[in-house]
Amino acid sequence: MEHSLLFAGALVLLTGLSLLFLGPLGPVLLGGTIVLVALVFDEGRGTDDARPDERTNCPACGARTDASRDTCRHCTAPLEV
Repeated sequence: MEHSLLFAGALVLLTGLSLLFLGPLGPVLLGGTIVLVALVFDEGRGTDDARPDERTNCPACGARTDASRDTCRHCTAPLEV
């Protein structure tokens, strides 16, 4: 929850600054920049070549992960065999 509030506060601050310095086009440019950055950093996530039947849900956090793994790649909890 703290990260969400921090992100929301930073976004409000950046939106205000972009309005101040760039006028009405500022928030549009800021939004486009955020989308591009998110796409670049998210490109490597969740693009495993594993087939759906070779994946399982972690019993601890529910994340999808490869069935061949011993531990969850998100929370490191042991996966049931």
